[in-house]
Amino acid sequence: MATFGSFGTGEVAYARIDGFGARASWIAVGNPLVAEAAEPETSDAFREQARSAGARASFFGVEGREGAAPNWKGFQALLLGDEPLYRTAEWPRVLASRGALRYQLARARRRGVSVAPGAADARPLLDAAALRRRMPTLDFVVRWSEPTDARTFVARVGGEGGTVVGLAVVREVPAVGRWFVEHLLRSADAPNGATELLFDAVIRAGAAEGVGEISLGLVPLSPSLRLPGPLRAARTLGALFYDFDGLNHFKAKLAPQERRPIYYMHDAHVSPVVAVGDLLRAFAGGSLRRFAFRTAIHGVRRLESLRAPS
Repeated sequence: MATFGSFGTGEVAYARIDGFGARASWIAVGNPLVAEAAEPETSDAFREQARSAGARASFFGVEGREGAAPNWKGFQALLLGDEPLYRTAEWPRVLASRGALRYQLARARRRGVSVAPGAADARPLLDAAALRRRMPTLDFVVRWSEPTDARTFVARVGGEGGTVVGLAVVREVPAVGRWFVEHLLRSADAPNGATELLFDAVIRAGAAEGVGEISLGLVPLSPSLRLPGPLRAARTLGALFYDFDGLNHFKAKLAPQERRPIYYMHDAHVSPVVAVGDLLRAFAGGSLRRFAFRTAIHGVRRLESLRAPS
């Protein structure tokens, strides 16, 4: 789990991970929580304190500035993907110009789907999502945590008290006037359009509260980017386990107004191979070997669920 710490003039949310070799790694989540002009100072203080503790420092999910990586002294940038952003003021125009999207919303409503703020048991939705994936649930920033400090929107069939078919977990990012949709879940039997209807409810609620942007998070190794050869190869190989194209298609059909590049910033004195290894271990929950074993078990269970009679 990420914790907050003060470094220089700002704060950083980060996790301590057992790294390659004898050294651990401190991996921060997103940009430092400080004004943009002070980011270099804060990132450098974070790196120096990590070094003092015998750890390697890096930042995962750093937003680019005007299409380029931040210029932090002593850090090297690795392009990871992009983050589609949706401006709430533009949503009515998007709906007016996207007949297919309006059709999906109407389709869900005809099937009795409605969305309202509230709480619901997420376990059945998480189980359904796990079976759709080709690998087990990742750790680090994508791990499920109870949304005690987040907003939740619930999609139901049959109104209040009806069957839950979807859930959106939304966290506020007040420093940039944005909401971040941390989870967008649907049940195995959710009517078509239920997920789009959830997003429609989130963006309308954001607009009503004066929120400027909605983010659905990172599209890793995004097909819309010109990635270097090694990362293109990684995307091709990774497609066996992760649906990069499907994720990109879903977020693209909601017509983002901007796609901001997202970077992994690591200590320039650390080999990129070692730095990426630290990041992979973080997502694997600490051990790549154990994650490979879990992936094999997950594949068997997924195959069994697909073969089971409905």
